Amino acid sequence: MSLQHQLVQAATALQQQQFEDAVAAAQTVLHEQPAHPEALLILGLAALQLGRTDLALDCLGKVAAAEPGRADVRYNLAIAQERAGRFDAACQSYRQVLASVPGQVESSCNLARVLIRQSRVYDAVDVLRACRDRHPADTRVAIALASALVDGGDFDAAVDLCRRLLDSSPGDMRIHNQLALALAAQGQADAAITQCREALARYGGHRDVGLTLGRLLLTHGDTDNAVDYFRGLVNRYPDDNDAVNGLAVALHRIGDGNEAAAILETATERDPKSVQTWYNLAAVYSDLEKNKYLDRAEAATRRAIALNPAHAAAHACLGLIGAKTDRPDLAIASLQHAVELDGEFYDARINLADTLEKTGQRDAALEVLAKAVERFPQRPEAYRQSGIFQLRERRAEAALEALQASYDRDMLDQRTIAHLAVAMEELGQDAAAARLKGMDRFIFPLRPEPPPGWDRIEAFNAELAHDILAHPSLQWEPLGLAARGGSLTGNLLQSPTPAILGWEKLLRAAIDSLVARLEVDPGHPFLKRLPRRYRLNSWACVVPEGGVIDTHIHEQSWLSGAYYVCLPGSVSEQSETDHEGWIEFGRPTREIPVSRAPQLRLIQPAEGMLVLFPSYLYHRTLPFHGGENRISVSFDLEPLG
Repeated sequence: MSLQHQLVQAATALQQQQFEDAVAAAQTVLHEQPAHPEALLILGLAALQLGRTDLALDCLGKVAAAEPGRADVRYNLAIAQERAGRFDAACQSYRQVLASVPGQVESSCNLARVLIRQSRVYDAVDVLRACRDRHPADTRVAIALASALVDGGDFDAAVDLCRRLLDSSPGDMRIHNQLALALAAQGQADAAITQCREALARYGGHRDVGLTLGRLLLTHGDTDNAVDYFRGLVNRYPDDNDAVNGLAVALHRIGDGNEAAAILETATERDPKSVQTWYNLAAVYSDLEKNKYLDRAEAATRRAIALNPAHAAAHACLGLIGAKTDRPDLAIASLQHAVELDGEFYDARINLADTLEKTGQRDAALEVLAKAVERFPQRPEAYRQSGIFQLRERRAEAALEALQASYDRDMLDQRTIAHLAVAMEELGQDAAAARLKGMDRFIFPLRPEPPPGWDRIEAFNAELAHDILAHPSLQWEPLGLAARGGSLTGNLLQSPTPAILGWEKLLRAAIDSLVARLEVDPGHPFLKRLPRRYRLNSWACVVPEGGVIDTHIHEQSWLSGAYYVCLPGSVSEQSETDHEGWIEFGRPTREIPVSRAPQLRLIQPAEGMLVLFPSYLYHRTLPFHGGENRISVSFDLEPLG
């Protein structure tokens, strides 16, 4: 077969989207003529479609160097450079295209996207405004401009632009979608959700608006409805990766990681080149069953990065996996790269600071946090972490200042509350610390009645203990959690037995009774937001002699608690002076050296006792002696409204 025939075959395969065949045919030509420009171009374009970014960069770069005037080659080279995270080079290539073809829409929009990723939002707005001057009727440019205005914080201008566009094109669902996104960024979540619902009702189903509605429901706390909505989208678009990923993320959010993982595994089999699917699968596996599947999480993360080396969130996920598996070099390098790829990636900055601090690089960690505060002055987390690090350095005054700044920005952040109280105690502000912790007011030891179906609490406890010990997710010392010398289950409520359902009924009755008795107090973090609706996550702890549940708080919850199913005789028969096996509140972790004795409260557990308390309170289980297991069930309550 002649080289010309091979070249035609490669071009035909590329046109028919048979990319592997195009690669093979083009490589045959290049074996004979390594610098053949058309074969290099076909190979580069096919490699780009296959996610083989390095090969695409090499081939397209050679063609661009040989034929610098070809705007089409330069445009595709820019796409490859962007995917590889070479943003400066991508900007230069897009600008070269625009120099040859002024106002070219695709290059203008892509250049703006890269500039935004480099935190050069105002430059992006300028590019899009110049393009719109040339193409005033092109809705794509106007929508891209509205999106850039949102990224730049000019929400009013974005909303105004979208409304003006709708005046002339009321049925354009792309504009409705962007208006909803702008309203959400403006802080008008309800208006954004209404915008989506009304547009869908008036103009019929639309994939992008539907996805935006599902994501808004998820982001703004209506997680159960988000799950139902995404299920409907998946039924309508069963092969749509965005719909499938939306459903999986929503399921993960409500604690159903097993179904989320199964959905995503199936999706990767259907489309193994979906970067977002591999990333979400990694995120699910990294949390699933008490860090049990970190090896699978890492494999999925590396697949995502191989497909898109510029995927900042995937690098950040790899960094967190490195931190969980005691590989600090991997963690730091991955998180630093995530920040380099996306300067607006706030969470990556916080996690990078945490990892640096844990490896003894506290000054470097504080520098990362200082830059985060400078760039994101209204976000609380950088202030909080700075305060925690200052506490660990015994700098109580600096810690108090930083933690107070975090509290002023978000008084419901559980870690902020816990550490602010420690700083107050260190500075002798005992009364203020006591008011904040509320250990005399907000720790509730209860003796609930047995749930329906059991006449005696002893019979209920015996059945519940049996189901806990037989639970398939029971795991010895799960990685990164508070159990030392003990075992934990996953979320019991995901695969309930009759006794576990009875536990849920008992717990909900106790919570609802407590919330009904409490009165809202906007000045106290525990009473500021009494939940009308909530979601529960519950797990069991099985601790033998010598085991402990070490000091911790529950960061993502409002109310937590423990129900005592089975206790060794040595715990239940103690005097008031012997505290083996008791639950202790108020003592900070060993990582925080304190110079003054903290305020404590201890409670002796008893079989059938339920203890409820604010999630921000430090607590631990004291070691005990005796041959029997201590079996308890814990829970977290996530407010939904």
